Amino acid sequence: MEEPKPLSFEEQVDLFESRGVVIGKRDIAIRHIRDIGYYKLKSFSLPLSRVNENKERKYTDVTFQDILNRFYADKDLRISLLHSIEDIEVSIKTK
Repeated sequence: MEEPKPLSFEEQVDLFESRGVVIGKRDIAIRHIRDIGYYKLKSFSLPLSRVNENKERKYTDVTFQDILNRFYADKDLRISLLHSIEDIEVSIKTK
């Protein structure tokens, strides 16, 4: 089995686009893939996709911004939970 070749950030954006994701501003998409990572963003895009009969993942009416929104909503939830846990911890320690 042949090893997959690494893709540039531009090629990773092309891969999302070839699967039906509407990219919008390409330079912003490249920056986010560079900062967050293709596979992390792909994991947040999975519920928005369908697998066709050829076992290829396809997106319909999904924008790159939709994927980013899911990523940041999850990140914000994690941060909020950590803050809440910290508040509870401090409260318990003072009592």
